[in-house]
Amino acid sequence: MVLFLIFFLIFKQQDDKILKNGNTSNSGSIDEIESNLCQISYYQATIEVTVQSNKNTNTYTLKQEYEKQGEQEIAKQEVLLPENLKGVQIIKKQNQLEVKNTTLNLSKIYEKYQDMTKNDLWLDDFLEEYQESVSKQRSEEENVVIFQIDPNTNPYQKQKRLYVSKETGKPQKLVVEDMNQKNKVYILYKEIEMRSVKEK
Repeated sequence: MVLFLIFFLIFKQQDDKILKNGNTSNSGSIDEIESNLCQISYYQATIEVTVQSNKNTNTYTLKQEYEKQGEQEIAKQEVLLPENLKGVQIIKKQNQLEVKNTTLNLSKIYEKYQDMTKNDLWLDDFLEEYQESVSKQRSEEENVVIFQIDPNTNPYQKQKRLYVSKETGKPQKLVVEDMNQKNKVYILYKEIEMRSVKEK
């Protein structure tokens, strides 16, 4: 009996360690995952972006950082690869966009360029568009929740889908398809840290 109790306590401690490490617990319901995403106040990510044009395919590795404090939003993106673009940064603050080349020590600021600051590479832009969309949809596939919008304003952006892990609640990939259901932009989230407003 004493031997049985010792084995039970050992296995119980190991089970507790597994649960505390967080690799086996779900991050919550789909509603909770959606709520956390839509209330992001901060994220930092390393992403691999593949852009398909009519003539060629280009792949980039980027580092992104986004922070929202009250009504102020600041987002920064830096090219890590390819080598010839390394150090190029895009910084957006409200309707202002700054493009910097840290290698050449050059900088250009564009004022009131609302359309220029929105693009398919930013997670916060997708989430804002998702919340405002009348065509938004949610679906599930195994361990993934898919958040989808159908903008219908551009034949090259017919459908956008964000794939989020049910286990961690973190984005795995963002795909933008054209009217022929071909990937125009494919973003793989290699690393991402996030905080929502309620986690602050």
